[in-house]
Amino acid sequence: MEENEIPNGHQKMAAFEELEIGILHSQRNEIHIERPYYTEEQFQLNYEETKLQQQALKEVLKRKFTKCTCTKESIKNNIISFFPIITWLWNYDLRNNLLGDVISGCTVGVLRIPQGLAYAFLASLKPVYGLYINFFPVILYALMGTSKHISVGVFAVVSIMTGITVDAAVEAKRLENSTINEEIEKVKAATTLCFMVGFIQFLLGLFQLGFISVYLSDPVVRGFTTGAAMHVFTSQFKHLFGIELESYFGPFALIKSYEELFSELNTTNIATLIMGLCSIIALVLVKEIQDKYKDRIKFPIPMELAVIVFGTVVSSKINLEEKYDVIIVGTIPTGLPAPTMLDFSYVPSLMGSSFAISMVAFCGTLSMAKIFAKKNNYEIDANQELLAGGVTAIVSSFFSCYPPGTSLSRSLIQESSGGKTQLAGIISAILILIVLVAIGPFFESLPNCCLAAIVVVALRGMFRQFLDLRTLWQVSTIDFGIWTVTFLAVVLLGVDLGLGAGVAFALITVVFRTQRPYCTKLGRIPHTDIYRDVYNYKDAKEIPGVVIFRCSSSLYYANTEYFRDSVYAISGIKPRNVLSSRAKAIRKEEKAIQKNTKLRKRKTKYSTVTNEEVREDIPTEETAINEDNSLATSSLSSEESLKYHTIIIHCGTFNFIDLMGVNTLRDIIADYEKINIKVVLANCKAAIRMMLQRCGFFDTVGHDHLYVTIHDALIHSISGDLLDVISQDMNKTVETELVNISQISKSTSEPTANARVIDETDV
Repeated sequence: MEENEIPNGHQKMAAFEELEIGILHSQRNEIHIERPYYTEEQFQLNYEETKLQQQALKEVLKRKFTKCTCTKESIKNNIISFFPIITWLWNYDLRNNLLGDVISGCTVGVLRIPQGLAYAFLASLKPVYGLYINFFPVILYALMGTSKHISVGVFAVVSIMTGITVDAAVEAKRLENSTINEEIEKVKAATTLCFMVGFIQFLLGLFQLGFISVYLSDPVVRGFTTGAAMHVFTSQFKHLFGIELESYFGPFALIKSYEELFSELNTTNIATLIMGLCSIIALVLVKEIQDKYKDRIKFPIPMELAVIVFGTVVSSKINLEEKYDVIIVGTIPTGLPAPTMLDFSYVPSLMGSSFAISMVAFCGTLSMAKIFAKKNNYEIDANQELLAGGVTAIVSSFFSCYPPGTSLSRSLIQESSGGKTQLAGIISAILILIVLVAIGPFFESLPNCCLAAIVVVALRGMFRQFLDLRTLWQVSTIDFGIWTVTFLAVVLLGVDLGLGAGVAFALITVVFRTQRPYCTKLGRIPHTDIYRDVYNYKDAKEIPGVVIFRCSSSLYYANTEYFRDSVYAISGIKPRNVLSSRAKAIRKEEKAIQKNTKLRKRKTKYSTVTNEEVREDIPTEETAINEDNSLATSSLSSEESLKYHTIIIHCGTFNFIDLMGVNTLRDIIADYEKINIKVVLANCKAAIRMMLQRCGFFDTVGHDHLYVTIHDALIHSISGDLLDVISQDMNKTVETELVNISQISKSTSEPTANARVIDETDV
């Protein structure tokens, strides 16, 4: 029968399928298909494939640049895409959105005041700089951001990283020049860091490289933030105890800090400690009450603001600074800061940390933006978020700001309290402006220990991330290891080195899993053309003489050796050993011939021996050869027992293959052909076939080694009684269902739903 002809059985099959559609679909889904088996070459002759055209770099760049036109319409579209506020403000719904935005903006604005004052502590700066970062970046992001709900400004994790980076940079400069003013230098380093973070984000957005953030997986980020929280928690002890501690940086800095802390505890300021502990207790109690009754308490209790106000009033009335040596915030300038030039001499010392901070800040922003976009049914643009974050940080750096981020708590409050657009953020920034212009001096007598208490309590959420470990251990030991390694690296090596170590370890786990992937043998499920792991499915049966091999990974340079060894191990046949055994058998045969020749010479020499004795004592040439061939055959049979005549490699798991992978397949096929075992490939995707073609694979192997599915390869590889057995096994369910149909059709008059016939083919 020609391949393009429809077999006679197809008409019977079509009638059966039509009847099954009308009768059996309501009870269960069955699939019965008859078709010719195909090699990949035969399939391509019958069904034309659309070839993927790979464009040269020159063509890609040409197409990109030809899109860049300077028409009035294109300029307008670019401006609108760069400033999304034009779109949403033009279509703003006053009736439905204004009230929610005003309430949300006022609520978040009240929360911004204590967070700004406290989180500036994390960045090793005066509290007023936290108010600056809660004003300028908020306005700028509202102009360019695509998210309607995130709250940009001070962010605990970014503040932590900024503080550690700034302290290290200023300490390095102080070692060079001991006369510098550390407070001024910290501001210079922080603003320069803000510019560098923005510049990196802007470049990534300009070249549309937002996908880089995916390398910061959740275990890495959560392990990193928990480790960074340990550094912040430690840094607040000097404010809570009122003692002077030296700042340590680099590997094992945390251990050195605790050593000095314990040695200086005898110098604790009792008034500072009492004030700090009272603030912590009050904050924790209110937080616990709010968490317990969160369904009833719809708005957050501004306890941080209450602690700040109460601490300021008590400090000013009792005069804690003069009477009890309690350290206070000090002078807070009124008004907005004037633009200042940056000190780019800090660039070399800030380079590594600036990239890490830019990635952490962007990941936090993007993850929160995606959550709210999905919840409220709108779209965000990751690359535009990078551009918005970059411009926001660059411009803000000239106004005494350190790198901004997106706060999880404020964003949740902004969305849950009724915020609809970034107008809520602008309203909250207006409240900060009022504080900066008029109310700022009121907080000058605020004790630092109150701000430290706010910071310590705010870290409570980060320390709760230790609970991740139990879940990760149950779900994935690899993710558990990534979390743990990242946390320990950050704690022991520092924030910058720790983050790099965590990312590197996470990538190594991916490489290791693809370098040594799971390889197995597949068997056929009876009465089907479905093939499953014989070790996982007891009903999956091996086909005599055929081994079906599957590797659960792509094939590339890192795992080619493991792939080859796995084929040898699972098939139980190593071509080199078989060839060695055959060569050994041939050598035995040659030795037998040589031995027989010597015996014949002995027969001629010792003619006194009778012919009968010679026949009894000296074997003939034919007898010697037969005996040694028997030994050789025995050796080969013991070497090749339970072996196969065909090996089918399931390539459906290959997402890609490189040149070394192609060469490995070619070598495996060639090696097995030397011992008369055929190796064929099945389920090759279009990209894999294209790579095989480009590498000249078919010049030496031939298209007859490539099959559309495993079942096609199997049917082509077997013959005789075994083929008849499998064909009868495949038809068993068909005959059974025909009997069932005839019984059901007596009580059923109408067909029901449409059935769907699916083939196994995956191209």
